[in-house]
Amino acid sequence: MFRFRIRSLLVMVLGTACFFGWRNYNPERSAIIAIENASGRVHFKYQGPAMAPFPDRRNASPDSMIVPQVLVRRFGSTESPPMGFWEFLTGDNAEQCVVAVEVALDKLNGDLVDRLESLSRLDTIIVEMPTGMLGLNSKEVLKVRRIQERLAVNVEMTFDHGF
Repeated sequence: MFRFRIRSLLVMVLGTACFFGWRNYNPERSAIIAIENASGRVHFKYQGPAMAPFPDRRNASPDSMIVPQVLVRRFGSTESPPMGFWEFLTGDNAEQCVVAVEVALDKLNGDLVDRLESLSRLDTIIVEMPTGMLGLNSKEVLKVRRIQERLAVNVEMTFDHGF
């Protein structure tokens, strides 16, 4: 006959606590908070973000580029979908992962780029540029290129023309 001892109870409580602590760990949480603190927007997969660029019809000189306005709309659900049983056990919900981020160029410092690196399913970064026309070798364009090379994601530059 099995006798339940206090040691067995403590081991079961410790095992249960470790399981739920591991399940609730979200490595993306600190990145999401950092993006929101930088006045950025985070788009999750279940929200179905889609981008529509509005090209500028002005002519640029050969050594400059015109930054279009990029409008981001969410076509998916506004509510987070419920987790299934397996997602509950593993704590991994593919629908609740970050797939796109909008942030201003002046807010993209080294710490925020490090945090963006932790977003394993990040596909697109929309960077708001300070002006609508930039030189091809300007410090802003070079910074965006370095970020794109480092993170290996699609980086869209946008400028709010005030439409």
